[in-house]
Amino acid sequence: MARGGTGAVRFDGRAAVWRERRADESGEDLGQLSKGSLPEFLNLPPRSRKPREDGITHVLDRGLGLEEAKVLLEGTTPYVDVVKLGWGTAYLQAATGEKVAFYQSCDIAVTVGGTLFEIALAQGRLDKFLSWLRELKIGHLEISDGVRSLPLAEKLALVRELKADFRILVEVGSKLPEDRPRESRWGEEAEAVLAAGAWKVITEGRESGTSGSFFPTGAPREDLLERVVAAVGVENLLFEAPRKEQQCWFIRRYGPGVNLGNVFPGEVIPLETLRCGLRAETAAELSMPHEDRNEELPYGEWEICGGRTATWPSAWEDFGEAGGWPELPACWNLMGRPKQ
Repeated sequence: MARGGTGAVRFDGRAAVWRERRADESGEDLGQLSKGSLPEFLNLPPRSRKPREDGITHVLDRGLGLEEAKVLLEGTTPYVDVVKLGWGTAYLQAATGEKVAFYQSCDIAVTVGGTLFEIALAQGRLDKFLSWLRELKIGHLEISDGVRSLPLAEKLALVRELKADFRILVEVGSKLPEDRPRESRWGEEAEAVLAAGAWKVITEGRESGTSGSFFPTGAPREDLLERVVAAVGVENLLFEAPRKEQQCWFIRRYGPGVNLGNVFPGEVIPLETLRCGLRAETAAELSMPHEDRNEELPYGEWEICGGRTATWPSAWEDFGEAGGWPELPACWNLMGRPKQ
C-alpha cells in the first residue's frame, strides 16, 4: 500500500497478492459469482457476492426498452448491483414499471436519475415524485444538486427524513463548470451526508466523464479525488467513471473492489475483466506473477467483512526487506493481520 500526500489510501499494484480458490466456512467460493460452469483454474483477486458493499457496479440505463434491457444484461446480472434509469427517462417510458420489476428479479437495485429528483424538488412536486417511486417499488434514491444548488442543511434534512423509506445515494459535485469553487467542500459534504444516514456518496462524472471528478479531457482530477477519499474512505464512495481508461485508473489506484458508476450496459463484462486482472490494462497488478515473489507462498486464513474468511498468503517477507504484515487495500475489506 501507499498513501498520497493527503493521507488517502492508494492501492499499490506491486504488492498485489494472489489467493487460492478455496471455499469459505459456508462452502462458498468468495471469487465465484454464480454456480454455473465457469472455470476456476486461475488465481484472481477476491470478488464479493451480491448484495455487495464494495466492488459495486452501477449501470446507466439511457432509456432501454424492456427487451433491450433483457438482451444487454444477459449473462451479466451477477456483476450488476445497481441500475440508474438515467436523467428523466423513467418518466417518459410506459414500460418503466415492467423494467424495474425485471431488474429487481435479477437482484439488481434500481434508482432514477438525480436530475429528475432536482426537477421535482424545484417544482414543488417532491411528494408526488416520492409516491411514484414507492408505486414502482424503487427502493434507492439519488439526491443531487448538479443542476441547481441545494443548501447542505436542506440536503441533510432530506436524507434524515427519507432514509427510512429509501437507500440513499447523495451526489457531490456539479455538472456546471462555473461551480468549480464548490469542489473544496466535497469531503466535508460527503462526511455530513454519511453521518445523516446516506448509503453511498457519488462523485460527479456525468455520462461523458468530462466534469466533476474529471478534467474536460477525461483525465482524473487526482488531488480532488484524494481529498474526498481521505475524508470518508473509498468504501463509502461510488465513482462515476464511464470510460475504460477512467475505470483502469480507479482500479489501479484503489484496488478491484472500488465502486464504479455510470457504466454502460455493454461494458459490464469488460469492466469485470479489469477488476479480475483478465485484461492487459490491469493484469500486471492483479493476476500476473512478479519476479520478486515465489508463486508458491504458504496460505493462511484472513478475516473479511461480515465475519467471513478468505484464504490468503501468510508469508510476506518476499514483498520487501522490511518484512512484517503489510496493509491490504481498504476496498478489499481485508484486515491487516491473519485470522486468529
